[in-house]
Amino acid sequence: TFRDASGLALSSRNLRLTEPQKKAATGLYRSLDFLKENLAPGDLLPLLTRAKTLITEAGFSAIDYLSVTHKLTLEEIRVWDGNTPLIALGAAFMGEVRLIDNLILYP
Repeated sequence: TFRDASGLALSSRNLRLTEPQKKAATGLYRSLDFLKENLAPGDLLPLLTRAKTLITEAGFSAIDYLSVTHKLTLEEIRVWDGNTPLIALGAAFMGEVRLIDNLILYP
């Protein structure tokens, strides 16, 4: 994923965002980065719940999905063993614009 200096994933959809929305839209990436920084073996639900709160607090109108999956199969992982390769996937609406992002969590 290519990003601008703010962390916002580069996409033609960004053209539909106002300047304040572009600034707020970095909240999706920040929530994925939060998952990466706080990742630990065990139940991922509390971590995902907090990450979703970060998205909402950033000003997104709705969350389509936010999940942690196996990096290769994209099978959702609810309890992490500390070894399985992971990626975080998210989609949320900033006003009428649906933004998507992803971030490799491990390794």
